[in-house]
Formats: sequence, C-alpha cells, structure tokens
Amino acid sequence: MSFANLKKQRGKSIEKISQKMEKFSGKKDYTDERIWNITLDDTKCGEAVIRFLPAPDGEDEEIVRIFSHFFQGKGGWYVENSLSTFGEADPVGELNSELWNSVQHDDTPERKQAKNQKRQTKYYTNIYVVDDPANPENNGKVFLYEFGPVIFERINSALHPKFKTTPRIDPFDLWEGANFNIRAYGVEKSIGGKKRIVPEYDESAWATPGPLASSDKEMEEIWKQCYSLQGLLDRKNFKTYEELKKKLNRVLGVSSVPAMPTAEDLPSQEIKRAEKAAPVQKEASAPWDDDEADGYALPENVDDDSESFFKNLVNDD
Repeated sequence: MSFANLKKQRGKSIEKISQKMEKFSGKKDYTDERIWNITLDDTKCGEAVIRFLPAPDGEDEEIVRIFSHFFQGKGGWYVENSLSTFGEADPVGELNSELWNSVQHDDTPERKQAKNQKRQTKYYTNIYVVDDPANPENNGKVFLYEFGPVIFERINSALHPKFKTTPRIDPFDLWEGANFNIRAYGVEKSIGGKKRIVPEYDESAWATPGPLASSDKEMEEIWKQCYSLQGLLDRKNFKTYEELKKKLNRVLGVSSVPAMPTAEDLPSQEIKRAEKAAPVQKEASAPWDDDEADGYALPENVDDDSESFFKNLVNDD
C-alpha cells in the first residue's frame, strides 16, 4: 500500500483493526444461534410461549439426552460430556462412586467432592417460538432447546397424566399438541460448587391443544426447519475415556486418579473380594447426580478448553 493510499483510507480500517485486537485479546464468542433460551428480566423473571416439534426428518427421536460434568478443581475447570451418555464407563462417574462408597456419612470431604462433581442431565429438542416478548425477533422461528429434568418431567406428565380426568397431550404433535407457556424465575443454586442463578419453571403450563398452524403446508415448512438431534450425539463431541481421565487428573491436581483393580491385576483368590468391594457406577438415581438444575451460566474465568465444550456440544459441522 502506498503512502497516498494509506492517507486516503485512514479511518476506514478502524473496525477491521478493532476485530483483530479483539481476536488477539483472546475473547471468543461460543454462542450457538440455534439454541433458544428464556430471557430473565431485571426481576429475574421471564415469560415465553413455545411449541415442541416432532423428530427431524430422517430421525426417530424427538429428544436426545446428554450427561455432562461441570466443576472446578485445583487445576481449573472440568466441563466435559460424559461417556455415561452411551451407557459406558466414565472416569468422573467411577471416581464419584469410589468417593461416595468410601465413607458412611454425607458430611464428609469425600461425599462433598462427589456431590460437587455430580453429573448434569441435559435434554435437547426442536421448538417453534410462538411468542418471545423479550426477543420478538425470535417469534416464528425454529430453534434447538436445551432443558433439564424439570421441563422433561413437564413433558412426561403431559404424556402420562396422573389423573384420569386430565387430558393426555402429545406435546410433539403438530395437529393435536399444545403450546407451552413458560414462566421462569431465577433462584440461586449450587452448580459445580458455585452459587449460580438458574431458572425455575413450576409456574409454567400447557395451553389448550390445537394445530401449530392454520394449514398442513405451513406446518410442514416449519417442521423442515428442524435441526438434527442425532448430530449432538456425534462421538466428536465426546472425548475418549483416556482423554477424560487425563483431563480429570489435571483438574484435580493429582498425578493419577485411583482406579479399582481388575481381574488381571489380582491373584485369583482376591478377585471375589475386589468384586464385592468395588463400587458400582450408578445411573441418574445416584445420590451425587443432579436431578434439579435446569440451567447454569458459564463463569467468566473458565478456560478456553472448557468453553469449547459448549460450542462443540451443538456443532454439527
């Protein structure tokens, strides 16, 4: 570039330079525009109307479930998908089981650590936003929706009502489903060993059942906008057992995490004793697993490696 051109273009490159500076400063934006979230106002309350959509074209599942762990140790943050999503052994689950069963009382460092490292449950589905007062630009659009056990139970209750007089609703039916009126308010909960504001949904309710739109053509157009859910379960979004173990060791600040002995490590007379003593990795009903929180905010000081979890979790590329 000549000096004359440099003088001519002065002031025009400020935005370009600004973007470069932001890049070099390490700031990253991992927001996935496909995921919709309820917005809480200054009073920590929020309202919206959404409609759950059927399984995407070519897929059989309306919902997918992903287990993950989210906690901080001496060596940083552990924010990873859990291999227990696939019913496989996961190093954090194994460690939590060992910690929990090593003592008899809840008020112990071992059980407190297991609870701090508890497994989080997240579900994903496609939704159509009927009315989002805080973000009206979302109205009439299809998004992925991430939710926890509380919303899942609301869906399950609609499909399997407790009382015979309560009408049964298939929330995912385009013709006979119903809008879901979300009323959320923030409460403080302990997530990953930290106090965070998470939404409660106990005042949310189903509307009167009816078609999503006025014509089949319009409903088909909406349905075709659904995002792949099976893509969220792609193995590229999950580290291997060995990679997770290494990450766990680093976060906990230890050279190795104690592993239970295997048959190959023991004399034959010790095998039965080890099997009897070995803790069994439990499912979602395990006392250290999470069955309440339906959301949490990523802390500002989380490292880049942990932040990438949230990007990769819903990255189909």
